[in-house]
This record gives sequence, C-alpha cells and structure tokens, in this order.
Amino acid sequence: MMKKLVILLSLLLLTGCSSSLPEKHYYQIKSAYSVAHVETSTADNFIWIAPITIADFLNKDGLVYQTNDVEYHVANDNLWLSPLSEQLQNLVVHDLSALLPTRVISSSPMAAAKTSVNLFIEGFHGTYQGEAVLKGYWVIANANGQLYSKKFAYTLPVNKDGYGAIVETLSQAWQQEISDLVNKSKL
Repeated sequence: MMKKLVILLSLLLLTGCSSSLPEKHYYQIKSAYSVAHVETSTADNFIWIAPITIADFLNKDGLVYQTNDVEYHVANDNLWLSPLSEQLQNLVVHDLSALLPTRVISSSPMAAAKTSVNLFIEGFHGTYQGEAVLKGYWVIANANGQLYSKKFAYTLPVNKDGYGAIVETLSQAWQQEISDLVNKSKL
C-alpha cells in the first residue's frame, strides 16, 4: 500500500511540475495594396525582382529583437511564416504590381526583362526602445546599363506591445519605402 501511495504522489508531483510548451506564433508581412489584373505585351514592361539579400543576423526563422545597444535576440516562439527573404521578395512583386499596373513584375528571371531590382536588407527588427527598424538599399539596373541606387532607413514607434505590433509597424515602414521607391526611381 505504501509503495502505491509513493508512486501516486510521485506521479502527481511530476504532473504538477511539468509545464506545457510555449505556443508558437507565426507572422507574415502584410501589404496595403491590392493588385488589379492588367495585360501587357511589350518586353519593355518587364521588371525582374532578384532574390532579396538579408543581413545574416536577420536571416533566421524567428523575429529579431534588439535588447540593448549591442545585443540582439532571435525569438524561439515568434517565427516568420516563411523565410523573410521570400516574404519580402513576394511583397516587392505584389506591391510593385499594384503601384505599376502597366508593368509586369516577376521574381522569376526573364530574358525579356529590361529592368532588374535588387534589394539588400540590413535592418528589419524591433528594439528595446519600442521602435521598429527597417534599413537597407535598392540597386536598380535598366537595359541601358544605367544604375539607380537608393538607401533607406526607417525607425517607427511601435504603439502596442508584442511581436505582432512590431510586424505591423514594419509593414507600415515597408509601405512607405515601396511608395517612395516608385516615386523617386521612375520605374
């Protein structure tokens, strides 16, 4: 009887001490633009979006949070729904398609593409100061061999707590940058 009681108490103790694993949350950058279907046929209208280059510290499954001036943390339970470089490339294609409806925008290399767009991301994270940081640069090449380069840096306040709020703010910064790119680059 005593042996059964000890086993039962041990099981109860183990059950009480065990905790469930933290729930994982997945995030996707959102766009504010909707795309209308437009048919184009001239080769001059094709724009190729090259694979996005992401800084190594950001090229992780988890969202990145800057914890002080020199330290960064990669979240274990707050993850990107798909790789950040993939999400950003798809977002560039989607947003440029919406903002440039007479152009064909593709992430697949096309022989007919007269313009190529390369994006380099150096910052895409939240900070301990309650901000979201988007930083990087574009390099655009046209058929004439002309290059257009544009640096960008956004630091926006995150108005709510949590990783979801950081992603929403990063999405807002992204919308500002893509609009600025279209207006200044004359794609």
